Amino acid sequence: MKTTPASTGPLYVPAGTPRSPVPGDRTVRVAASTRRRVIARLLDMLVTLILFMTAMTPAYAFIFLAPDASPGKGMIATIASFWLAMAVWIALRVRLVARWGCTVGQRVAGIRVVRYEDGISPPDRKQARKRRFGSYDEGGRMTQVFWPFSDVWIHIRDKELGRCGHDLNVGTIVVLAQAPPPKTGDGAPSAPASGPHAQIWERRERIRRGLLAALLAVLAVVPFAFIYTVSRPDTDEPVRKPEAAFEADTFYPDEPRFENQLGDRPVAYTRTASRVLNSAAGCLAGAAGSRAREVLERARCEGRIEIAFRTADGVLVSGHVLRFPDEAAAATVERDLPHTGLRFVPGGPIRNPGGASIGQVGHRKRYVVATTAASPEQKDVERKVKDAFMLIHAPALNVIIWS
Repeated sequence: MKTTPASTGPLYVPAGTPRSPVPGDRTVRVAASTRRRVIARLLDMLVTLILFMTAMTPAYAFIFLAPDASPGKGMIATIASFWLAMAVWIALRVRLVARWGCTVGQRVAGIRVVRYEDGISPPDRKQARKRRFGSYDEGGRMTQVFWPFSDVWIHIRDKELGRCGHDLNVGTIVVLAQAPPPKTGDGAPSAPASGPHAQIWERRERIRRGLLAALLAVLAVVPFAFIYTVSRPDTDEPVRKPEAAFEADTFYPDEPRFENQLGDRPVAYTRTASRVLNSAAGCLAGAAGSRAREVLERARCEGRIEIAFRTADGVLVSGHVLRFPDEAAAATVERDLPHTGLRFVPGGPIRNPGGASIGQVGHRKRYVVATTAASPEQKDVERKVKDAFMLIHAPALNVIIWS
């Protein structure tokens, strides 16, 4: 059993010792056990993690999941949140100890940091700061060697009170929480609290500790649950979001005259025809032969949009958008239907003696886009036909991806 040098000073007893009154008005404090101190430290780490995750949750939602998300933005958010967590850790370990004599974790664990000289008062801010930064040897001298292992070693070697190096250096001790002594008329502490006053205080303190622990549990679940919810793989049947309207303006520019550009080569278009046939019969009407009709029937085509353009260079472009029940059917049509299997929208078969033509069938989701471009003989006809085709076909497929 250890005491302060003065016979009227506080009496400190090892962890696990039952509190019992002593002669006179001496304060008796029971040292905190290693188990309680470890629990308090883990809870403080949990509080820091909760605040870190709380700061990261909006960053995760608005940066990591944003359409323009980038590793750089995510790294900035993570670094900022890390430094926020470090600031919170310092506030927990310094400011709260100086103000109330305990951190959040120590409050839940039922322990307090007090000055060794009186066993009641919490350390002031300077003492709290000094006990937190650096590590110490058994004589209380600061050293940076083997931190934090040296501090833990000192705690373990003190078999009676379990004081760490920082406690020895600053003059503090970690003890079990107990009722504060009642104030006298001049505001000074009186004899140690005992009897009904102490029992009422301890009962209320247990309730407060339980409520604080429950609050920490709830706060720990919320940010983790949010991030798990938004990031977990979707194993359920996906909900199909509303599709864009099956209209020509959904897949192609809605202006009658417009310009698309491929590199430094612009191509000017004029829309010359457009029609929506939102039925299976309308879809089959676009077939240029029995083979194409058979492919469309087997895939259960549901509707078709046909459209035609003329470029400023006289290239004619024919476009079809076909809708099917699912993506598997659309993929089958892409494989089995050549672009010449659908009629050339400006009318009739393609006749371009001496000219050039190009076409392709592609699918995205449950839609098939078939585009054909043709031109009579003219200067640089191959390039002009290819440009006219590409700047209609590729944008239509891209629209389906993002719609």
